[in-house]
Amino acid sequence: MTSVVASPCVSQCSLDENQFCTGCLRHVSEVTQWSQASDAEKEAILRKIAERKTLQEREKREISREAREGREAREAKETRKSD
Repeated sequence: MTSVVASPCVSQCSLDENQFCTGCLRHVSEVTQWSQASDAEKEAILRKIAERKTLQEREKREISREAREGREAREAKETRKSD
C-alpha cells in the first residue's frame, strides 16, 4: 500500500550535534523509520517537526532581539561617551 503522507525531506541532509537533520528537522531515528512508518506515525512525526520549527523560529527571534538590544546598548554607551 502506498503512503499518502509525503516525506518532509528537502534534500539538504546534515545532522546537527543532537542528531537532527538541519534540512527537514527530523531526528535520525525518524528519518530511518520513515519508509516503514504508518501514515499515522508519519503524521505524528510531521507534528513534531512543526513544533520543532516553531521553537527554532522563536529561538532565532530571541537571539535577534538580544543582539539588537546589545547593539542599541553599545550605541547608547558610545553616544554618552561622546557627549
